[in-house]
Amino acid sequence: MAKKMGRPSKYKPIYCKRLIKYFDIEPHYTETVTIKYKNGTEKIIKKEIANDIPTFEGFSDSIGVDESTLLRWRDKYKDFRSAYNKAKQLQKKIWIVNSMKGLYPAFYAIFFGKNVFGWKDKSEVDNKHTGNVIIKRVSYK
Repeated sequence: MAKKMGRPSKYKPIYCKRLIKYFDIEPHYTETVTIKYKNGTEKIIKKEIANDIPTFEGFSDSIGVDESTLLRWRDKYKDFRSAYNKAKQLQKKIWIVNSMKGLYPAFYAIFFGKNVFGWKDKSEVDNKHTGNVIIKRVSYK
Protein backbone atom coordinates (compact mmCIF):
# COMPACT_ATOMS: atom_id res chain seq x y z
CA MET A 1 0.00 0.00 0.00
CA ALA A 2 1.38 3.41 -0.98
CA LYS A 3 2.01 6.01 1.68
CA LYS A 4 0.10 9.27 1.52
CA MET A 5 2.23 12.17 0.41
CA GLY A 6 2.17 15.60 1.97
CA ARG A 7 2.02 17.06 5.41
CA PRO A 8 -0.10 15.45 8.10
CA SER A 9 -3.25 17.37 8.97
CA LYS A 10 -3.12 19.84 11.86
CA TYR A 11 -6.73 18.95 12.67
CA LYS A 12 -7.51 18.15 16.30
CA PRO A 13 -11.01 17.26 17.58
CA ILE A 14 -10.59 19.89 20.34
CA TYR A 15 -10.88 22.55 17.59
CA CYS A 16 -14.63 21.86 17.49
CA LYS A 17 -15.10 23.15 21.05
CA ARG A 18 -12.61 25.97 20.53
CA LEU A 19 -14.44 27.11 17.40
CA ILE A 20 -17.80 27.30 19.16
CA LYS A 21 -16.24 29.04 22.18
CA TYR A 22 -14.60 31.61 19.86
CA PHE A 23 -17.98 32.48 18.29
CA ASP A 24 -20.15 32.21 21.42
CA ILE A 25 -19.87 35.79 22.66
CA GLU A 26 -22.39 38.42 23.66
CA PRO A 27 -23.42 40.60 20.72
CA HIS A 28 -22.74 43.81 22.66
CA TYR A 29 -21.76 45.26 26.00
CA THR A 30 -22.78 48.33 27.99
CA GLU A 31 -20.39 51.14 28.74
CA THR A 32 -20.95 54.07 31.08
CA VAL A 33 -20.11 57.38 29.42
CA THR A 34 -19.90 60.80 31.03
CA ILE A 35 -20.97 63.72 28.87
CA LYS A 36 -19.55 67.08 29.98
CA TYR A 37 -21.35 70.22 28.90
CA LYS A 38 -19.84 73.68 28.43
CA ASN A 39 -21.79 75.02 31.41
CA GLY A 40 -19.94 72.56 33.68
CA THR A 41 -22.77 70.06 34.16
CA GLU A 42 -22.30 66.39 33.52
CA LYS A 43 -24.62 63.63 32.45
CA ILE A 44 -23.87 59.93 32.85
CA ILE A 45 -25.42 57.62 30.25
CA LYS A 46 -25.16 53.94 29.45
CA LYS A 47 -24.27 53.17 25.87
CA GLU A 48 -24.46 49.79 24.11
CA ILE A 49 -21.31 48.98 22.12
CA ALA A 50 -21.21 46.19 19.55
CA ASN A 51 -18.59 43.51 20.12
CA ASP A 52 -16.45 42.68 17.11
CA ILE A 53 -18.09 39.95 15.06
CA PRO A 54 -16.01 36.79 15.31
CA THR A 55 -14.85 35.57 11.90
CA PHE A 56 -13.54 32.31 10.54
CA GLU A 57 -10.45 34.20 9.39
CA GLY A 58 -9.84 35.30 12.99
CA PHE A 59 -10.34 31.79 14.36
CA SER A 60 -8.08 30.19 11.77
CA ASP A 61 -5.38 32.77 12.58
CA SER A 62 -5.73 31.99 16.30
CA ILE A 63 -4.86 28.31 15.70
CA GLY A 64 -2.18 28.92 13.07
CA VAL A 65 -3.94 27.80 9.87
CA ASP A 66 -5.62 29.64 7.03
CA GLU A 67 -9.34 29.81 6.34
CA SER A 68 -9.15 27.34 3.44
CA THR A 69 -7.92 24.74 5.94
CA LEU A 70 -11.10 25.24 7.98
CA LEU A 71 -13.16 24.68 4.84
CA ARG A 72 -11.28 21.42 4.13
CA TRP A 73 -11.83 20.27 7.72
CA ARG A 74 -15.52 21.18 7.44
CA ASP A 75 -15.79 18.99 4.37
CA LYS A 76 -13.73 16.11 5.80
CA TYR A 77 -14.71 15.83 9.48
CA LYS A 78 -18.37 15.48 10.46
CA ASP A 79 -17.84 16.79 14.01
CA PHE A 80 -16.03 19.87 12.69
CA ARG A 81 -18.80 20.44 10.13
CA SER A 82 -21.35 20.52 12.97
CA ALA A 83 -19.19 22.96 14.96
CA TYR A 84 -18.65 25.13 11.85
CA ASN A 85 -22.40 25.31 11.22
CA LYS A 86 -23.06 26.20 14.88
CA ALA A 87 -20.37 28.92 14.70
CA LYS A 88 -22.01 30.32 11.56
CA GLN A 89 -25.34 30.40 13.40
CA LEU A 90 -23.77 32.23 16.37
CA GLN A 91 -22.12 34.72 14.02
CA LYS A 92 -25.44 35.41 12.32
CA LYS A 93 -27.16 35.93 15.70
CA ILE A 94 -24.60 38.58 16.69
CA TRP A 95 -25.03 40.34 13.36
CA ILE A 96 -28.84 40.29 13.51
CA VAL A 97 -29.05 41.49 17.14
CA ASN A 98 -26.58 44.35 16.63
CA SER A 99 -28.08 45.32 13.27
CA MET A 100 -31.60 45.46 14.72
CA LYS A 101 -30.38 47.59 17.63
CA GLY A 102 -28.73 50.00 15.18
CA LEU A 103 -25.26 49.34 16.59
CA TYR A 104 -23.77 49.07 13.09
CA PRO A 105 -23.99 51.64 10.33
CA ALA A 106 -26.76 50.52 7.96
CA PHE A 107 -24.42 50.22 4.95
CA TYR A 108 -22.13 47.91 6.95
CA ALA A 109 -24.99 45.73 8.18
CA ILE A 110 -26.30 45.35 4.62
CA PHE A 111 -22.83 44.72 3.16
CA PHE A 112 -22.00 42.10 5.81
CA GLY A 113 -25.33 40.29 5.39
CA LYS A 114 -24.97 40.12 1.62
CA ASN A 115 -21.31 39.12 1.54
CA VAL A 116 -21.04 36.80 4.54
CA PHE A 117 -24.49 35.19 4.65
CA GLY A 118 -25.43 35.46 0.97
CA TRP A 119 -28.51 37.57 1.60
CA LYS A 120 -29.64 39.68 -1.31
CA ASP A 121 -32.25 42.15 -2.42
CA LYS A 122 -34.90 40.40 -4.40
CA SER A 123 -37.64 41.95 -6.49
CA GLU A 124 -40.85 40.06 -7.10
CA VAL A 125 -43.32 41.16 -9.74
CA ASP A 126 -46.94 40.11 -9.40
CA ASN A 127 -48.73 40.86 -12.65
CA LYS A 128 -51.72 38.56 -12.21
CA HIS A 129 -54.00 41.56 -11.83
CA THR A 130 -55.06 43.42 -14.92
CA GLY A 131 -53.38 46.77 -15.16
CA ASN A 132 -51.69 46.56 -11.75
CA VAL A 133 -48.04 45.70 -11.15
CA ILE A 134 -46.93 45.16 -7.57
CA ILE A 135 -43.23 45.19 -6.75
CA LYS A 136 -42.19 43.77 -3.39
CA ARG A 137 -38.75 44.44 -1.94
CA VAL A 138 -37.47 41.58 0.18
CA SER A 139 -34.08 41.60 1.90
CA TYR A 140 -33.72 37.98 2.91
CA LYS A 141 -33.15 34.68 1.10
